[in-house]
Amino acid sequence: IVPNTPYEAVFGNVTVVPVPPLMAVEVPGSEVRPAPAERQTLDIQLFPNPTRDRVNLVFNQLVEQPTVMRLRNQWGQLIEQRQLEVPVAGLEWEVSSLPAGLYHIEVEAEGEPLQLLRFIKAD
Repeated sequence: IVPNTPYEAVFGNVTVVPVPPLMAVEVPGSEVRPAPAERQTLDIQLFPNPTRDRVNLVFNQLVEQPTVMRLRNQWGQLIEQRQLEVPVAGLEWEVSSLPAGLYHIEVEAEGEPLQLLRFIKAD
């Protein structure tokens, strides 16, 4: 199996079982509140990929919460870590001194799920 390569799966003898709808049950002494407004999750664009000199990261919204970014090589070894100066809409990461290979950038923003971005550093 090669990463990032589409594969096709064929299934046979599949049975679909209908699931009854969920029903609301009133609990004495409880109150119903509307769900909190959904927060837009942080979407990050990384380009160019592959790159020789630098990668640009652009966020879909202004990042205002504490955020740590970690650059790791293909074996998971930490190369560099950055604490973002917030608020920030994007950044440029210099990678020209790195050897060619596959790299990962972990983005850990407070209150957000950990995101993993990949890029290839070319010669």
